[in-house]
Amino acid sequence: MERHTQRTVASVLVFVLVLAAIWAGYNLLSATRAPSGTTTQTLADYGLSGTGNFSAALLPNDLCNCSEVSGGNATLFPAITRTINVTLATTTSISTPATVGTIDVFTVVLSTAAWSKPILTQVNDSTSSGATSVSRQDLYSINVSAVQALVAQIDGELNYDASQASLTVTSTVISTIALGGVSDSPGSVTMANFTFFSSTIGAGFTDDSVTGSVTATSAVSDPVPLLAYIYPIAALAAVVASVAWLLALRPRADEGERIPPLDDLIAPFEEAIAKTASALDPKSTIAVDRWEDLVKISDTLGKPILRPPASTVDAPRATFYVLDGSVGYCYRYAPFGSPPSVPAGAARTVTTTDRLQTVATRIRALGPSDPRFEEALEQFRQVREFLRSRQWLDADRAFDQLEQMLNAPTSSGRARR
Repeated sequence: MERHTQRTVASVLVFVLVLAAIWAGYNLLSATRAPSGTTTQTLADYGLSGTGNFSAALLPNDLCNCSEVSGGNATLFPAITRTINVTLATTTSISTPATVGTIDVFTVVLSTAAWSKPILTQVNDSTSSGATSVSRQDLYSINVSAVQALVAQIDGELNYDASQASLTVTSTVISTIALGGVSDSPGSVTMANFTFFSSTIGAGFTDDSVTGSVTATSAVSDPVPLLAYIYPIAALAAVVASVAWLLALRPRADEGERIPPLDDLIAPFEEAIAKTASALDPKSTIAVDRWEDLVKISDTLGKPILRPPASTVDAPRATFYVLDGSVGYCYRYAPFGSPPSVPAGAARTVTTTDRLQTVATRIRALGPSDPRFEEALEQFRQVREFLRSRQWLDADRAFDQLEQMLNAPTSSGRARR
């Protein structure tokens, strides 16, 4: 495969492998960052328990031979009951020490079927650190006579005769349990309800019990598959190898631009090309790097482009000449831009500073008395002009003509003229 084609293949391969490496890296990043599920850890178990009780102070009476009665659900008689002391208690228990904050909303409401009157509203809060048990207790004393008088007063103002009235005592406790950066807020509602009938008081309690757990939820990722690491590593290794290959195929110092096929190169100039029957052997050969330069020399000199038959040395390349006297300008076709070479036995004339100084010394040695002096001096000035303007081919040609003039033998007749 030609080096140019190999470079094209290597460039395409590098591009494709870079895309593959980016894709593999993205998949690896996604695999390492994407959680596949969650796990729940129980930090502590808790329980809220709300209970209620009462204790009633009695007047001396023949029905109950006692001054106090207590309990939960019960029936009292307002005729012999002086006060009722209500106790509502809530206890929060935690299996692991935690920070516990409680907010207690305590309310007392007197109501009938026609009206409702708030008697008391209190909000209490507290915080305990490192606690395993936190208790709250609310106390309220009911004056039976005062309740009956208040009901009669409101009924009288409303022209309403209530058949019964209720005094509801409620304790609503919200506990915030914080542990390990997470928290839970369970609530408990404990209620005492006293219903006043015409001759009895019904006492009823609603207890509350709540249980739960403080849990922490965290994301869990499955192990990253081994292929997720192998793919980007393999892709990067392939990219490095391809880049190294591409660098190895980069154009060398002796490799120029790609030259078209020979037939395409010379087709526009077929009329100016003449094939010779034998090989050419000019006295001085100047190598030309580009076909276009040889065409320009042919146009400038008005000379045809000569194509000698290909020899074993020349095949499969072709060599072209433009002859100007004993000087031959030579172009050697190279399809991949290899530097042109000169046929065996010929050396390319190169204009150097040493060569310039040598010719100048020879001209000075001639002296003004030599008939060649003026012509050689003019030719020398022309060489320098070509060199200053970087017209290398013209400089080489002018140099060759100058050297031919200096090397020509001086005839006695010419010297006399």
